Amino acid sequence: MKKNGFIATSLMFSFFIIFLTMTLMIMATYTQYQTLINSSNENVLNDLNDNVIIGKFTTLYNSIIDGDFDSIKTGAFNSTAWTLGTNAVAYNDESTQRSSYIRLKPTAASFGQTINSSRLLKKRATSSKIYVRYNVFRNYTINCTNDQPYLKIGSITYTLKAENRLCGEYSSWNLYSEILTVNVNSDSQYLGFNVSNMKTGVDNDTNFSELNINIDNVMVIDVTDVYKNGTTDAQVKAFLDSELSSSHDQFLLLDGGYPIKKR
Repeated sequence: MKKNGFIATSLMFSFFIIFLTMTLMIMATYTQYQTLINSSNENVLNDLNDNVIIGKFTTLYNSIIDGDFDSIKTGAFNSTAWTLGTNAVAYNDESTQRSSYIRLKPTAASFGQTINSSRLLKKRATSSKIYVRYNVFRNYTINCTNDQPYLKIGSITYTLKAENRLCGEYSSWNLYSEILTVNVNSDSQYLGFNVSNMKTGVDNDTNFSELNINIDNVMVIDVTDVYKNGTTDAQVKAFLDSELSSSHDQFLLLDGGYPIKKR
């Protein structure tokens, strides 16, 4: 072999050895970096789950049983959660916007539900914040007395504000909501959502039999854990009014545990 050919062959072989060595080094470094990245990602994910995600979300539950009246079957009311008094009838009407609801005749109408508050309300040394919400339909402008729903927790009654009355001007499914400051100081207290002896005050020439007030999607939710320093009732109410859908499916999801981001 000529001298120049030997040198060229040696150079090519040397470059090949260098290339192979660099490739092996890159592959080894890549594997090491990939292991470090995977370990780092796992640590970040665990930190997000343990400290960030869980820390910024809380699960809210509807304390009311069958608040969307889903257990109503056509022609019958099978729910044992609600007590329907005079002039309160449960409906399942697929032809309307709401497939099931309670219809009230505003002449001494009453209905309600009482459950053990330990089901979802927490005992606290300080006051609790309770978000109350429902949808109301009126087919006429109806004036009433005793038409403000109220909560009864233990022996204390909390009446909702006057603007959240069941009666009033004609309305096709309006949303009414409020945040109450209440005391839950015992695990054995009972929670009640009620309307008692609602009476009409309309003109005498009105045919009472034609007056209808429908109520649907009743929610009573302990939202105390949503608050932080500086959070106001108005902020929480506005957030829940917009974020919690009043649709049937959304309500069912809420009843099973719906995550709401803290404000």
